[in-house]
Amino acid sequence: MYNNKKKMSFSEIFQEWEKKSKKCLTIMKYSFFFLIAGMFQAIATVSYSQTAKLTLDMQDVTVAQAIAEIENVSQFYFTYNTREINPNRIVSIHVQDNDIHTIMKQLFANENVNYIVADKHVVLYKDSEKLYLGNLGNVCITRSHHYRNRYRF
Repeated sequence: MYNNKKKMSFSEIFQEWEKKSKKCLTIMKYSFFFLIAGMFQAIATVSYSQTAKLTLDMQDVTVAQAIAEIENVSQFYFTYNTREINPNRIVSIHVQDNDIHTIMKQLFANENVNYIVADKHVVLYKDSEKLYLGNLGNVCITRSHHYRNRYRF
């Protein structure tokens, strides 16, 4: 029944296999190219925190007032624990067209306060403490994505 098929020589089998493998290799090449192009696109994105330049000139204000002013002149919003970060500490800040990292370094100079910037969100925490994002006890979220008002938990 299946003996009716024409017997193929080795060269014919190889030629048939070569046609199929070329098509498969072409598909693999295009897939690899688009994978690499997508990875470079994902790596090349620039976040808001890298491009935002702020100017602040504030004398003898509280940390809370300085943070509120940063939020007013930018799209940043802050999260911090009021037991760890003193919002009533008096500071002076003078920056001209600087990024958020420079501002945070100047705002918390000589303090063991550290920060994490994730695009537009700035999380402040004590340097000596481990940052644990699962516990919301006494955390101050000064502005959310949808509201510009202050919320204290």
